[in-house]
Amino acid sequence: MLLPTSTFLYFRRVAFADTDAMGVLHHAQYLIYFEEARVAWLRDLVLSEHHFPKANMVLGVLETHCRHFLPARFEDLVTVAVQARREGLKSPSICHVPGPHRE
Repeated sequence: MLLPTSTFLYFRRVAFADTDAMGVLHHAQYLIYFEEARVAWLRDLVLSEHHFPKANMVLGVLETHCRHFLPARFEDLVTVAVQARREGLKSPSICHVPGPHRE
């Protein structure tokens, strides 16, 4: 499967239910945002019709890693950039780069 290397941007406003007692996006929510961005990316590429459970193939998540530099807070608009990369002979990998943007 040949995946585009252009960057796809997914925007998500931080909901109150996604924050901790200090109004900061809970660290576990980042993975949920990553998954939402991955599915939106597949939908944008019209690959969701060729993806499990509608087909017999899957672009699965094999590994995740997240490093937190700046906290996202309630009502922040978070941008998740999704990009497919091929490293050596490995299968394509998807890079998520989130970043809060305060308006």
